[in-house]
Amino acid sequence: MSIPQISPLEAKNILDQNADATYVDVRSTQEFQEGHPVGAVHLALLDFQNGQMAPNPKFTQDFETKFPKNKKLIIGCQAGGRSQRACELLQSLGYQDVSNVSGGYGAWEHYGLPTE
Repeated sequence: MSIPQISPLEAKNILDQNADATYVDVRSTQEFQEGHPVGAVHLALLDFQNGQMAPNPKFTQDFETKFPKNKKLIIGCQAGGRSQRACELLQSLGYQDVSNVSGGYGAWEHYGLPTE
């Protein structure tokens, strides 16, 4: 099954119209702390360990603890690559409604969408 690719504007529209939808930012902790879409939940796919980016060993476990498999999830990163990988991983785990934000947070900022 292919991963739906949505623009930041489409993501914002979905979040505004569907109270059950959640934006999940999979960037590193540092990137997330520097700014993220308003209301985003942070679960890093990769994070800094010993000064290098490395896979977050708790990503899958934390995700399955926080979100049911049928939840509407909008996955974003900085440009769209990490979030695409996260979407593919989540689909393999049985998540049924995941979308990748094309262009990620960079595009979100470009469109002037709300950040915190």
